[in-house]
Amino acid sequence: MLYLTPCRPNQIITTDLTGPFKKTARGNTDIQIICDSFTKFTELYAIPDTKAPQVAQNVVDEWSCTNGVPEAVLSDGCKQYQSKLMDLIFEYLDIKKLKTTPFHPQCDGQSERSIQTIKKMIKAYIDEDQNDWDLNLKKFAFAYNTAVHSVTKQTPFEMMFGRRPRIPIDVVFHNSEVQDRFPILREFKIIDDHSEITVLEDYQEIVAKNMPELAKNYLDDLKEKLTKSYEIVS
Repeated sequence: MLYLTPCRPNQIITTDLTGPFKKTARGNTDIQIICDSFTKFTELYAIPDTKAPQVAQNVVDEWSCTNGVPEAVLSDGCKQYQSKLMDLIFEYLDIKKLKTTPFHPQCDGQSERSIQTIKKMIKAYIDEDQNDWDLNLKKFAFAYNTAVHSVTKQTPFEMMFGRRPRIPIDVVFHNSEVQDRFPILREFKIIDDHSEITVLEDYQEIVAKNMPELAKNYLDDLKEKLTKSYEIVS
């Protein structure tokens, strides 16, 4: 038996289904979860059924169109993921299909463990009728992704995007020096041959000619942060 050892974001994603739950007013009955094996970044999708077209749509339209096409997808042996439709998608997008060992859910422990955590969140916020569980899934996923993960010791969000997100607690307890989140000082306008652009300025004086350099510096800084994060995880 071999362990999955991804070394970069979106190299291997895992996906699973959980439900059925009580049907909501929006017609949803199940949840599809997709996790990035390296960063532990997780997305949740409320779905009205677990048929292959719905499952495939989330993999392609929701995950791949937002985070990029993964190199491999790990799922269990259920018919939705082993359908001809999924085989065609994997072939066209050059995605390697990985399947868990039968009767061995530990093979996809990331999805299984995340599902347990999400169910606890739903249980804490669901109403008495239990028909609104699909309203806060995006918020649950955001909370999960912005919390320090027990395995990586970093937040999935920062590992995936290379920056710290602004979360509600920052509004209540603002401390830009601790969080490395610099406040916006003022805005000014740049007028070029094409249009007028409003720029939100940080501490440094910025002029039009420095804009490309600013973008390059940001990218270099992002790469440096991600490299350090990956070294810690690896």
